[in-house]
Amino acid sequence: MSTQKDIIQSFMKSLDDTSERGTAAIDEAVRACSNFSSAQDVVDQMVQDCRNAKSATEFLEEKCGIILENADTGALTGSDMGGSVAKTAESIVPESGSIKKFSGNSFTTNDVTFKLGTLTTYNKKSHYTATSFSSLSDKQKFMWRGLYTWWASGSLDLIESSYGSNYGFGSNSESTVKTIHTGFVNESNSVLATTGYWYNAETGLSDDLDLTINMYYYNNVNTSDPNGSTIGMVAGYLDRTHDSRGYGGECRLFQLFAAFHKRRNGGTYSRHRRRKKRRYYNFGG
Repeated sequence: MSTQKDIIQSFMKSLDDTSERGTAAIDEAVRACSNFSSAQDVVDQMVQDCRNAKSATEFLEEKCGIILENADTGALTGSDMGGSVAKTAESIVPESGSIKKFSGNSFTTNDVTFKLGTLTTYNKKSHYTATSFSSLSDKQKFMWRGLYTWWASGSLDLIESSYGSNYGFGSNSESTVKTIHTGFVNESNSVLATTGYWYNAETGLSDDLDLTINMYYYNNVNTSDPNGSTIGMVAGYLDRTHDSRGYGGECRLFQLFAAFHKRRNGGTYSRHRRRKKRRYYNFGG
């Protein structure tokens, strides 16, 4: 019997291989990994299952295989999904050794280059401009070094183990994304972090991604904890910030990148390279 991991890998492979766009591509991927004929059929069944369930907990356990009462996060590679080892809040992105005193403005891991930058908006268009390590606060330096030491490679490895080698970013994949811009803001809202992507107007494929962390919630990050916990656990672990739409351990900052590593835009392409999408990560996971 197929596991959740098998199904999602089939779904992602179909998206990677398809020549379709938009809804047609999604429907094709649904058919490739299930007995459903379209994404709308999946939504209709999910709504029906939700209405028939006695509680949210029952729905999650019976229909999603997610058990809220145990230590497993519900990750595709965890024990709830058929894996041999539970993936806890601390172990889902592994950290070993001490943080490295890295002070560069960019680094490369898993064939992806991370670059420090500041997100700005001009003429209603978003841009990343280069930022130097020396301009960062002490807490921001800790986060940048955490990415360099553990979190970037650990999360990219998790993407590959969850979705398959072709959906990672390494040399064995068909990834068109080779740069991830990383920056910080301080905004009083409910958003922990945002991610976005750029696509090539000629090919429609993603080429750069960006990650912006909201220091409003991480100014009290515990710099002695490799998991990036916040003092008082206001924002949870930085290495696995939750998407407000999900419970699972896969819902963290870098898991979103998997969906964009070779993304085709379903709409009309502009003649210029521009930002197409931004996602918001906040409380609720």
